[in-house]
Amino acid sequence: MLLINKRSGRLNEAMASLVVVKKFLLAIVLGVGIMAVILLCNAVISETKKTESLIREKEQRVDKLTSELAKLEAANVALAKLHMEMHDTQSVIVNRGKFKVKLPEPQEDSMAAEAVGVSSERKQRPLTTDDATTTAITSTAANVPTDVTTIGILVIACNRPSVQRSLDLLLKYRPSAQQFPIVVSQDCGHAETAKVISQYGDKVTHIKQPDLSDFPGNRFGGYYKVSRHFKWALGQMFDVMNYSYVVIVEDDLDVALDFFSYMAALRPLLDKDPTIWCISAWNDNGKKELIDPSANKLLYRSDFFPGLGWMLRKELWQELSPKWPAGFWDDWMREPTQRKDRVCIRPELSRTHTFGEQGVSQGQFYNQHLKFNVMNNEAVDFSKEDLSYLLKGDLLGLLLHCIL
Repeated sequence: MLLINKRSGRLNEAMASLVVVKKFLLAIVLGVGIMAVILLCNAVISETKKTESLIREKEQRVDKLTSELAKLEAANVALAKLHMEMHDTQSVIVNRGKFKVKLPEPQEDSMAAEAVGVSSERKQRPLTTDDATTTAITSTAANVPTDVTTIGILVIACNRPSVQRSLDLLLKYRPSAQQFPIVVSQDCGHAETAKVISQYGDKVTHIKQPDLSDFPGNRFGGYYKVSRHFKWALGQMFDVMNYSYVVIVEDDLDVALDFFSYMAALRPLLDKDPTIWCISAWNDNGKKELIDPSANKLLYRSDFFPGLGWMLRKELWQELSPKWPAGFWDDWMREPTQRKDRVCIRPELSRTHTFGEQGVSQGQFYNQHLKFNVMNNEAVDFSKEDLSYLLKGDLLGLLLHCIL
């Protein structure tokens, strides 16, 4: 009995010890839980403070941007007031969206008054004030810049007597025969087309591509003939007639009434910016639903070669002519090897329109796309527009172009 009592006492002591240990472990668990909750709360508080700090920073940035916008608006008002006070100073309105910023007209390019001809006999005389006044009164075209550098107009023709339509518009809107001499290069030996061209007499120069041979066995022979013709005609313009700038117009193109203003005003950009390799009158995505019809002053830098009324310099021809392709010259122009990260300038609203439903391509894409391209019908005097935003590296022009 005594032994049993001793064992019972030890058991009670062991049970008491277990209770103490259990309470101790429970206290530890509770302590750890409380510490975890405290750490979690601290983390939440820390993240909340960071978020509040970010919100304050963004609010400060918004305030700063609002302040800068207010300064721009104030500058706009000041410049507008200055414009009103300076009656003899032209202004340029860059309009893109909600704001209008008036900028003083850029100084005339140092080459603006330089007359570049094809020979000593063909060099033009710079227009005088009287000449400019007479041109403005008698011409049906848009006003033309005071830059009177000669730009050769090359019309590529073949077997379309309808070239008359293209030539009539070119002559109608051409402000100066000296500044924009027209050369019609004819391939194909088509007598009826040659007769139509000859009717223009000395208003145009008619040259004929001598190699009329075919490409037997080549189902794309027409494209090879076109490429051969372009190479020969451009060689005549740059290498023989010695033009420094040439605009290529094909025989199925209408030109807009401000076509010559557009080309003359943008011509200096080819000299100022080596990243610009052509000036195109065509917007390849110029359907009504894809453009802003009211933005007829808007121009873009495009890494796509549009063609269909485009200008290039002699220096570019000297680069391309040694490797000119046997066929598909326009696709070749779009290859990276030729483009070299350079851009063409093109308008929001095209300054040309094609009526050539039939041709080498057999009217491919004409009825689906090309005939719906919208051509500008309201004259813009581009000599009075600030075009500096089109130059690479012009941060102010780029800023205004992006904001407006």
